[in-house]
Amino acid sequence: MSIALVRKFVRNRGLERYVARARRIDLNLWGGSEDVAVGFAMSRLRPAASLTYVSLPLRRAPNLGCFKNDGMYSNPRNDSVVIHYVKKPQGMVYLWGVLHDGRQHEPRICRRTAGVS
Repeated sequence: MSIALVRKFVRNRGLERYVARARRIDLNLWGGSEDVAVGFAMSRLRPAASLTYVSLPLRRAPNLGCFKNDGMYSNPRNDSVVIHYVKKPQGMVYLWGVLHDGRQHEPRICRRTAGVS
């Protein structure tokens, strides 16, 4: 999400009730369906936000796998459009260093900073 979209998201009073109800859901029972919940909530921002939906090959929008490189998980790659499953803010700093600054991918640092294995 862009910072502009995040700002619209958190300032939208109409979503407060939805978020309050969502907090009562045990996402472990739903298989971690937070992505679906966020997608639904974002769709409710219209027309206040201009949303564009895109279809990407899985390899261009992977889950971050610091040690994994199979299935839906992969090490950070420069041809990624988005990287999902970063669980800590420091993980974004790590990814910026690898993808933008050209630092070498280091799985142990990736795991510690991004909160994923």
